This record gives sequence, C-alpha cells and structure tokens, in this order.
Amino acid sequence: MQISDSDKIKALLIEYETCQSAIHHQDSAAWRIGGLVFSLSVAGIYYLAGSERDLGWGIAPIAILSILILWFWYFIYRRWASFVEVASYRMQEIESDMGLFIRKNIYVDFLDGGQNGILPGAGISDDIQRRFDKIQKKVSPRFHRTSVHKYVRLIVGAISLLWLVLAITRLLCLR
Repeated sequence: MQISDSDKIKALLIEYETCQSAIHHQDSAAWRIGGLVFSLSVAGIYYLAGSERDLGWGIAPIAILSILILWFWYFIYRRWASFVEVASYRMQEIESDMGLFIRKNIYVDFLDGGQNGILPGAGISDDIQRRFDKIQKKVSPRFHRTSVHKYVRLIVGAISLLWLVLAITRLLCLR
C-alpha cells in the first residue's frame, strides 16, 4: 500500500512531536530525581558532619548506601540520556527528510566539531553551510565544548568522595 505525501508528512510530524515529548519527559524525570538525590545526600553529609551524635560503625552503611544511591541514579541518568540522544537523532532525520532546519542541537553538534555526525562541509546544502559559517563566527569563540554528562559524573564523584571522607574521619575518631 502506498501512502500519500501529505499522510507521510503528517506521520513524520506526529513522530517528531512524540520525540519532543519523550525528550522533555526523560529530561524532567532525570533532573527531578537527580535533584532529590543530590539534595538529600548533601543534606545528609551536612547534618552528619555537624552532628555531635556518635553513630559509631553506623556511619559506614549510611555512607555506602548513599554512595550506591548516587551512582545508581547516575547510571539510570546515563541510560535515559541515551534515549534522549536516540530521539534527538530521529528528530534530525525527520528534519532532513522534510527539508527542515529547525533545532539548535544541529548548531551545537556543528560547533562541537561534528561529534554527533554533523561535520563542516559534510554533504550539506550551501544554505545550511552559510548558516553554520554565520553561527561559527558569532558564537564559536564563546562556545564551551564540554558535556553536561562530564559535570554530572564529576558532581556524583565529589559527593561520593565527601561521604567517604566523612565516614573515614568518623571511623578514625572511634579509635
């Protein structure tokens, strides 16, 4: 069965909207849960570091559990980020199929040096190349080529390290 061009465009637009919705849902869920995990972990460190209460060896399981929860969230976050990347890639395919040039992520990919497959001059139209050249002149000197994922991993590692330092110092005081 052959589908008409207008039906194909409608289907692509519905798929595009579905991808946008999925990205929004995944990002929102990841950051809400992450914010809760980070806040509770930092609050726990702050409370226990300032507390005169002696937990004895009880600090070790609290620290271990907190570190495990942090890293568990991080690995779930990375998995969700993979879903977001797939949906984002599909949106780029749909844009390409429809001859559109909509999303800022295309610019970001270009400014990142083609890390997601968009390389300067790699089979793109002259119009798109002109757009890339224009944004590169205006934004590139101030564009920071780093990944949010690196910062998230750094924050999770730093909070984990704080838990370890707290637990070790408390345990050393037991001697």
